[in-house]
Amino acid sequence: MAVTIGGLGCTAAGSTPADGPPGEPTAAHWETLEHAEALLIGPCMKGKGFRYTAVPPAEQPPRQPDFPYGIDDTEFARTHGFGTDLDRELLSRAEKDPNRVYFQGLDASQRAAYSVALTGTERQRITVTLPSGFRLATNDSGCLAEARRRLYGDYPAWFKAARTVENLKTVYQSRALEDPAYAAAVKDWSACMAGHDWTVKDPQELRVKASAAARDVPTENELARERAAAEAEAACVRTTGLVTTATRVEQRYRTQLEQTHRDAIRTRDRLAAAALPRARQLVDDAR
Repeated sequence: MAVTIGGLGCTAAGSTPADGPPGEPTAAHWETLEHAEALLIGPCMKGKGFRYTAVPPAEQPPRQPDFPYGIDDTEFARTHGFGTDLDRELLSRAEKDPNRVYFQGLDASQRAAYSVALTGTERQRITVTLPSGFRLATNDSGCLAEARRRLYGDYPAWFKAARTVENLKTVYQSRALEDPAYAAAVKDWSACMAGHDWTVKDPQELRVKASAAARDVPTENELARERAAAEAEAACVRTTGLVTTATRVEQRYRTQLEQTHRDAIRTRDRLAAAALPRARQLVDDAR
C-alpha cells in the first residue's frame, strides 16, 4: 500500500537557469516531491483514524537500471544476470514496508475503510487519454488526492500532464523496438548469440529461456545460468551495437512525441517546479 510518484522521468536532465522556463525535474527533485507527498498523506490519514508512515528516501529500495533494448552493462550482467536477485530483494523489502504491514494487520472492514481514506471513491474522477491510446482515471478524493492538491495546487492538471509525460517513454520505446533499423541490429545480435550456444531471435526470447525469475526459489545453478546468459547478451549487444542503434532510433520517436505533447511537458515541469519549495520545506521540517 505504499504510495509513490512512480516512473515520472527519473532519468531527467537538470533544471534550466532561474530566469528561464522550468526544466525537466531531476531524479533528486522527484525524490523530494515523492517524500513530501508521503509526509502530507500521513496527517490526513491520521485524521481519518489510520496510520501512514512516510519512509525516507534513504530507506527506500534503490531503483534498478533499465535495459529496454538489451543489457549493455557487462558488470551488471555478470553480477545480477537479468536482475532476478534484485527483484527478489525488492519484493522482500516491499513485504516489510511499514504501510503494507499495517494494512495487512487490519481486518476486512478496516482495510476497506483504509483504502477509501487513502484513495477516495469513484464519485469524482479525473480522466486522461494517454499517448498510447489508453484511458486512465483516478479518484479526486482521499488523502492521496488531497496531498497532491496541496503540493501541486491544480491536481487535475498535474495528474493529466504527469501521466501523459510518463506514458511517452512506453510509446517511443515500443516504436523503437518495432523499427526496421532495430530489427536489423537484432538479427546481427541473434547471430552473435548463436556463437555463445544460444538460439534466440531477440533479448526477450533469451529471458524466457534463461531467466530464473519464474522460479519461486531459484537455485544457485539457475541463477548462475541466468548470469551466464546475460553476460553473453551484453557481449553481443556491445559487439553489434544493438543498444547504440536502438538509442538512435528511439531519439527520433522521442523527439516527435515530445513535440506533439509539449504542452503536457510544460505543464508538468511548471507544476513540479512550483511544488519544489513547498516540498523542500516539508522535508526539512520532518528532519
